[in-house]
Amino acid sequence: MIHFQSSASFVRSVSATLSVAIAIGALFAPGAMADDRKKVGNGPKHEGGVIYLSVIGDLPSGSLVGDCYSFPRIAPQDAVTEIPSDGTPKVCVVYAAFPEGTEMDLTGVTLGVEYDPSIELTGYGYCQGEGVLVGTPTWPSSGAGLAMTFIPHLTENPTPIAWFVFQASEPGEFRLVPHPIPTHGGRFANFDAIPWLEPITGYGTIRAGSPGYVPMPGDPDPIGICCVGECLQLTAFECAYHDGLFLGEGSCSVSPCADDAEKGACCLGDGCELVSRAECYRSNGAFAGEGTACESTPCDESDR
Repeated sequence: MIHFQSSASFVRSVSATLSVAIAIGALFAPGAMADDRKKVGNGPKHEGGVIYLSVIGDLPSGSLVGDCYSFPRIAPQDAVTEIPSDGTPKVCVVYAAFPEGTEMDLTGVTLGVEYDPSIELTGYGYCQGEGVLVGTPTWPSSGAGLAMTFIPHLTENPTPIAWFVFQASEPGEFRLVPHPIPTHGGRFANFDAIPWLEPITGYGTIRAGSPGYVPMPGDPDPIGICCVGECLQLTAFECAYHDGLFLGEGSCSVSPCADDAEKGACCLGDGCELVSRAECYRSNGAFAGEGTACESTPCDESDR
């Protein structure tokens, strides 16, 4: 497998190494999306951002792909998402794109990949410059995840963040997805002294023999409570991806996912029951709130 990486990425100053350590810590911090963390620091910059793939051409002679600075800046609406199913290798770039007017200062990203057995990944590389890569043990196999920081920061919109070489002899699909570890999510990061993380709003695909999918930058996905073995702050998409139970807005400071979570009135098909929010949602009920009583909670047909 081809994997080109500049030797300069292993030479870092003390200050750069410190910055990388801060960024990696931010990307992996379980509470990095909590409301109290987001009230401090330099503010949101990458809301509504997406990651997607585009074919940029055949594998060059000699298998030298080049560096990220030579890649074209392909907007989502211009992305090419189909590779041939005849075994021809194609170079595909992963891009990050944000709504028009976004103040770009991208310092990191977490993501995952999934792909069908018919998709053969024969080469890959990254646009981290002198940043750091932290992959799960099986990266870049299907189901693996990656955290990456960028030094220097990425300031163009859209911007390439990685590349792959694919080939396929039959139809199949390669998908960008959230990181397989739920606490890492799918995140864009920017930071000064304090990290600020924003969820990835959409994930693209490449297909062999038919067009893939390209998400468009837009409104950011709201963060809410996800019960996935523990209480985490994730988007509804991330929660569903990890087979969790999404409870909507709220905080994990007092977990509504715990077995002893505070109960409240839940309107169900046969009336009202006093249960936890998670139990009410699992039963497709309408939860009136923690501490509410059935006696003071009217349940009409629209709640059942």
